[in-house]
Amino acid sequence: MATYIVCRGCGYRIDLPFRLRSEAPIHFAVTCPRCGYRDVYSYADIVEEGVYRHTCEVCDTKLYSFRIGYVRCPVCSSRYYIASDGSWTLIEKGSAPPRTQQSFAAIGAVLGGLAGSQKGRDSLEKLANTIIGALSGMVLGSIVGALVEALSSVEREVVYEAG
Repeated sequence: MATYIVCRGCGYRIDLPFRLRSEAPIHFAVTCPRCGYRDVYSYADIVEEGVYRHTCEVCDTKLYSFRIGYVRCPVCSSRYYIASDGSWTLIEKGSAPPRTQQSFAAIGAVLGGLAGSQKGRDSLEKLANTIIGALSGMVLGSIVGALVEALSSVEREVVYEAG
């Protein structure tokens, strides 16, 4: 469970105080304790050791584990077994959470249909207004949902501690 970089001057392994590469800054300067060579390293130069990473096949959450064994995705409750770094086996498939855009589209369709049904004199006109209101509400809800997804696109990641 270590992250380190290799000195470009002498090849010495320099341990870093981060547990995951994602916790490190993009660029940072390090002086080698062995040869004194100072250089700027990037995020891509970091080597992780003992970290098993995988993306959930159901909900696209990034999963990190520091141990071999069973792991459960907290978002969709899928269960995985970690055999090695490249071998994550899906044991039990969970259900994906609803997408924001689809949820807003459904809410918009219901509200638009309710608003459209209140207008009109006879039943045929009320039915037409309900359908038009539902369609326009669904389009408007989809647009709002897409904007909410774009503005709040936070990458989900879950770290499992050793234990």
